[in-house]
Amino acid sequence: MRRITFSTHVVALAAACALTMSACQHASMMNASEETSTSVASSSNYYVSTTGSDSTGNGSISKPWATIAHASTQVGAGATVYVAAGVYSGSFTTNSSGTSSAYITYVASTANFSGAVNCAQVAADHGDLGTCAQLVGTTTDTWINDGNYVAIKGFDVSGPGINGIYTQGAGTLISGNHVHDVLTSTCNSTGGSGINLNGTNAEVVGNYVHNIGPYPAACGYVQGIYFLQAGGYAYNNISFNNSGFGIQLWHYPSNIDIFNNTIFANASGGIVLGTDTSGVTVNYITVANNILVDNGGMGVSEQGASNSSTGTNNVYENNLVEGNSGGSFSLQNGLTATLTVTAAPQFVDYTGTSSGNYHLLSTSPAIGKGVASGAPSTDFDGNSRPAGGPIDIGAYQYVASAATASTEPAINLSPSSLTFDSTAPGATSAIQYVTLTNSGNATLNFSQDFAISGPFAFGGTGTCGLSVAAGSNCTISVVFKPAKAGEVTGAVTLTDNAGTGSQQIQLSGTGS
Repeated sequence: MRRITFSTHVVALAAACALTMSACQHASMMNASEETSTSVASSSNYYVSTTGSDSTGNGSISKPWATIAHASTQVGAGATVYVAAGVYSGSFTTNSSGTSSAYITYVASTANFSGAVNCAQVAADHGDLGTCAQLVGTTTDTWINDGNYVAIKGFDVSGPGINGIYTQGAGTLISGNHVHDVLTSTCNSTGGSGINLNGTNAEVVGNYVHNIGPYPAACGYVQGIYFLQAGGYAYNNISFNNSGFGIQLWHYPSNIDIFNNTIFANASGGIVLGTDTSGVTVNYITVANNILVDNGGMGVSEQGASNSSTGTNNVYENNLVEGNSGGSFSLQNGLTATLTVTAAPQFVDYTGTSSGNYHLLSTSPAIGKGVASGAPSTDFDGNSRPAGGPIDIGAYQYVASAATASTEPAINLSPSSLTFDSTAPGATSAIQYVTLTNSGNATLNFSQDFAISGPFAFGGTGTCGLSVAAGSNCTISVVFKPAKAGEVTGAVTLTDNAGTGSQQIQLSGTGS
């Protein structure tokens, strides 16, 4: 098993300051003697704007502050800080804590504070990021949060430093953020991540995380989303084009749910969990309802210094996997994945980059195949997931109107595999057929001739050409021509402009 070393943003449970990049330094409070020339507004709502002032503002909507860092020194439990759209340059730290029943909440808002902005959705829908509160870091981390019970909602976060958002506060909620282009030219054992969760009971929901690390180069040190401590969950995140893993759980994680995320085209792998810390077992992790496609390495893997690095109570169920270069699952201690869907997800527009559309087509095999228990009640867009099911796999619940509006082709193969009767070596079996239907709303085009592998051949009576009109179907004919006795397999491979761009018809037969 490949052993991987990860970020030095590591806090041992019994030695919270044992960091290369000192946790004690991260936890240092801002200068208590900092003064303002006006009293703080008497309200639970406070405001930050690029046109505000930390020296003359009082945090009101008419006299906003200029920075989130200053706002953090002025507010307490139950406060909400609205941050207006605009560009905020510079790395910063927030220190103030809320309580489990009264969070401190930082919310990205429109330029005139008329409403909240979810920059993850803006980015996923290819909207105008100028409508976002854009935090552009300059040094180690763009946003360091040291406060407990803090919510960070809806920001656009980038920067050259180690992490986009780093928190070591307990109970942090990070939701609806677009985190991208972090540490894009560096790969070393210091590590890094888009979202780094070095506090217990972290909640990571509906974030759009991509291009973390020197992608497309693989770097096992730099992750999309990174859990280091126990407790919490990751729901409805879209994580892709990262040099490391889409989601990593390493060092001390346990009791974490990873549900309904869409994870693709990460250079090192989809989801990895484990530890290289002696005496620690990563256990009670549930990985369910996730789409994991076209990742380098494994779709899901358990790793570590030994088999005891991961426990026997980890659960892997109802995930969709396809095209991961190292395989689908690599699990330890005899664990197996259950109710796995192995098929292309059939996204509306799969480009493998931020230009794509990762909603599901009406023909997607992810629809209705998720486990209901433990699934989030809403999806990435805020659409409801039906209580009790059917739950779709991935960050998006299928919505009919989205498929109707789609102008993409979609392939349905019936059947998706062929099994031939026993055939004597040197003989040719009877022809079998697969019906290919374009159930999308645009012409399906094949970029090259169909390819066939194994002791199989095309039957010569199929009707498929180089294109199939929307709503139309055709047939592919196949025969089995064994050269010797024994069970054999093969495949027909289609390369086209639908879904992931490649589909396969699995073939099997016995020469006898």
